[in-house]
Amino acid sequence: MRLMMFALKNLRRSPRRTATMLGMIALGTIALVLAGGYAAATFRGLRENTIGNGLGHLQVGGAGFRDSEQRPLQHGLSDVDALRRAIAADGRVRAVTARIEFTGLVSNGETSVPFLGRAIEPAMEYGAAGFPKNLAGGRAVAASDRNEAMLGVGLAKALNVKIGDQLTVLSSTVDGALNGADVEIVGLTTTGVREMDERLLVVRLDTAQAILNTDRVSKLVVRLWKTADTDAVGTDLSRTFARGALPLEIATWSELAVFYHQVRALYSGIFVFLGLIITLLVVVSSGNSMTMTIVERTREIGTLMAVGTTRLIVLAMFVVEGLGLGVLGAAIGVALGWALAVGLTRARIAMPPPPTFTTGFPLVIDVVPALGIGVFVLMVVTLLIASVLPAARAARLRITEALMAVTMIALFVVPAFAQGDAKHILERADQFRGDWPSVVQHTRIDNYDGDTLVESADFEVSLKGENSLVRFLSVKNKGQTLLMRGDDMWYFLPSVARPIRITPIQRLLGNASNGDVARVRYAIDYEPAIVGEETIEGMRCTVLELRAKRKGATYQLMRYAVRQSDAQPVRAEFFLASGKQTKTAFFQEPRIEGGHTVMTRLVIYDHIKARSKTVMLFSGFVPRDLPDKLFNPARSGDQ
Repeated sequence: MRLMMFALKNLRRSPRRTATMLGMIALGTIALVLAGGYAAATFRGLRENTIGNGLGHLQVGGAGFRDSEQRPLQHGLSDVDALRRAIAADGRVRAVTARIEFTGLVSNGETSVPFLGRAIEPAMEYGAAGFPKNLAGGRAVAASDRNEAMLGVGLAKALNVKIGDQLTVLSSTVDGALNGADVEIVGLTTTGVREMDERLLVVRLDTAQAILNTDRVSKLVVRLWKTADTDAVGTDLSRTFARGALPLEIATWSELAVFYHQVRALYSGIFVFLGLIITLLVVVSSGNSMTMTIVERTREIGTLMAVGTTRLIVLAMFVVEGLGLGVLGAAIGVALGWALAVGLTRARIAMPPPPTFTTGFPLVIDVVPALGIGVFVLMVVTLLIASVLPAARAARLRITEALMAVTMIALFVVPAFAQGDAKHILERADQFRGDWPSVVQHTRIDNYDGDTLVESADFEVSLKGENSLVRFLSVKNKGQTLLMRGDDMWYFLPSVARPIRITPIQRLLGNASNGDVARVRYAIDYEPAIVGEETIEGMRCTVLELRAKRKGATYQLMRYAVRQSDAQPVRAEFFLASGKQTKTAFFQEPRIEGGHTVMTRLVIYDHIKARSKTVMLFSGFVPRDLPDKLFNPARSGDQ
């Protein structure tokens, strides 16, 4: 006890140094308390916003409803009213609302844009469930005898439309056929996420069911009174469904909120890293201050040891001084940190929008007692560690300094590729895909899941230079056509009055895009460069890198392998603009048609869906002088 009192009295001998060390410890503690409180408030706010903005606490759907679907509403729910009543019978449930999620194209007659559709029950969605409308203008969809829609602000901007305008919504029915409907824009909405606002389209449940030709829904969204009841309610509902032998699946908000967990992991890593830096600074600063104190008190230490004070007592004296500084500085820091947390929260300081968001949020810092205790203990232990080495030096009357040097080496590797007559090679390769000025051919597409044939379709393709007309021959798509003129592409649907602009990259069937059928000559759209050689299936191949030189190109980047002896196509690898590989295709079965050798089979593998395989078969080549009027957008829909 006497040793402790003596050590603490020594802190008053140099008030300036003691105040400096206390300030440094307190600032480190304040920083950790504020950072931890901000993290806790961020996680809590993000969790509740994620739930309250439409995700709900629980979602109920058919078995596998979270997996990708081969066709719309494959895992959808029937007899929704009975299921809703069973769920709502639990007193912890606030509301149960039905939804349909679907995709397709929305067009204003001049421009067509892909959308992510959400069909809702307005009275339940915005009433009992209390999900926000997030209106940026107009009103929300409501019960009406007309088809109404709300658009994300980004989607409305892309289509250049306003409230009151008419749009055409196009999607696939549950049977795989295409269907459309005209809707009136009644409001604009925003989710706060730019990418979502550029694709979001909200309609009533009955509108979506009419387009999809079904009475099913994708899922039921369950809103609870308390987030803490999520797991308990989910467990009870699972037991209820099991007793009724209902093939249903329940997903909690935590299982669905991938973005929440990604943000939490990111913020946790940042806060831990900042905490380590702050702790290291406190250790280094405290150790340095303790070392300077020992230098100044060398005579005092010598005198103490001369009168019989043992080295162990000298060591303990300086350790106790460090602990005293740690306890006092940490206590001050925790108190000031909590006071600042309350003050900053009440000040309602506006924070800028985070990445991908369009709206900011007020600064909120939670007061977390467990965090304060943890930071207090951390600082005391930190000061204990920081004082041990200087105290040991004091006991030995030696002072040393350690220097560290860090050397960083950066290595850069720049690949080099031999260049050759790439354009000539690409033009020769195109001859294997059709060497006629204009031709009519038959194309069949078979889509497989593993070895199982999922769907098939037949097309008549008329090609002339940069123009092509694709007629759908299958019964469910009879009368539909695709027209491509240069960089522009239109889709003609008998049930819709105006042609719809689409892009070549959009999926036509399976792994085949619109451009895979409508464009067969790569030299039209791509600038080639030789990037290497490769042996594929025993054939020595030249590998070309094809970069899009015009906006109408189906892909932004390709790697094209052709046989060195005659430039016969062997393999094509397709990439997004980001560099991510999406598909690989193999050219097979060369056959002589009309005096020319053409590839009659193209097998496309998807890199996202491992089991997906699409086979394109080309036959019935008929060279023909096709009139230019065949490719007139004003007439093609009548062909």
